[in-house]
Amino acid sequence: MAWAVLLVLTLGGHAGAQNKVRLHLDWMVEGNHAPVFAALEKGFYRQAGLRVEIEPGQGSFDAVKMVGVGKAEFGLADGGTMAKGVSQDIPVTMVASLFQDTPMVVALLKRTGIRKPKDLEGHSIAMAPWESTMFVFKVFARLNRVDLGKVKVVPLSFATKIPALVTGKVDSLGGYILELGSPFLMGLKPEDRVEINLMKFSDYGIRMYSNGVIVNNRYMQEHPANVRAFVKASMKGLNYAMANPEQAAGFLRKHSELSRQLLLAKWKSVIPLHTSKATRQYGYGWMDRAKWESTQRIMVEHGGQKKALPLGQLFTNRFLR
Repeated sequence: MAWAVLLVLTLGGHAGAQNKVRLHLDWMVEGNHAPVFAALEKGFYRQAGLRVEIEPGQGSFDAVKMVGVGKAEFGLADGGTMAKGVSQDIPVTMVASLFQDTPMVVALLKRTGIRKPKDLEGHSIAMAPWESTMFVFKVFARLNRVDLGKVKVVPLSFATKIPALVTGKVDSLGGYILELGSPFLMGLKPEDRVEINLMKFSDYGIRMYSNGVIVNNRYMQEHPANVRAFVKASMKGLNYAMANPEQAAGFLRKHSELSRQLLLAKWKSVIPLHTSKATRQYGYGWMDRAKWESTQRIMVEHGGQKKALPLGQLFTNRFLR
């Protein structure tokens, strides 16, 4: 498909190069990208005077780097990953948080009887060594008084950890709800499906911002009106996709090799992550200082971020007002 090299989705727009912008995704087109594709397909970006090109990415840090060097004006990236990048002098800022809570979960085989974090002791959990879930799990364990010496952590790749759960070689998996929720079950053949429970990190003390809209700092300074227009149109797309999930899945299907059914399930699995006390009070995308402080603290203590930064270097709500 066209997006294998560069996904260029241009729907009209006002003349002038200053209104043409590029959005670099955090991955290939997935269910959680429904808000920006709804904004594109419904013409919200065009109505805001923007011609938007959307290109696939290879992870959050890839998006942070691409936006930082100016190869894309906007990106979608994990908040913690972005904070680490900013501490390395990459000039980006988050201007709206899509996921108000972390999508990290532990998927548990029902037959193990694991119901709460402490129950993980005496059982095994598989995670890819390089994924962010690995270091956040250590924080999760500490907060919930789980003795990691009694938990067998099995390092497996993304490709091998799900088969390991299905065959019973491990009792649980760490990862994102997009991969381990109902889409996980739907992605398996009926004969391979197993009954699972999900333990959400956000239900057990992990307060972190995850996927959000980031912008190149220089572009933000030079074109604040375009940034405001992009953020407003994206939040309008989020509102539409949440209210019309079936149609949102159809928009995604135009640009993804995944089935419409799987895209719909993935999108529905993350819809609840877009609302919080802050968004109910101030609107979609809004971020609060306390959660950013928690996000940065976790990254400094466990995620490889070298130093804490003034929060104003990490996020701003001014384009959401």
